[in-house]
Amino acid sequence: MDLMSGIITFIIVWWMVFLMALPFAGGLETNPDAINIGDDAGAPAKSYIKIKVVVTTLIAIILWIFIDYILSLNLIDIRELAK
Repeated sequence: MDLMSGIITFIIVWWMVFLMALPFAGGLETNPDAINIGDDAGAPAKSYIKIKVVVTTLIAIILWIFIDYILSLNLIDIRELAK
């Protein structure tokens, strides 16, 4: 995988993992004190976004290495699938 393909693959994998991780890593505690106008009562009290970004990055790196390994061994030939 060349540099640009690797970067694009990593970004796609990172966002997919991040969107899956949003409801986890901190639970779904709602904010019962959401009395400000525009605040949703179902919004989480604490988002733990820094933890989610770090965990997402670590998982995305592992998945990206696995994808690169599979593609480098030609176990899945993307060019052949595109035909």
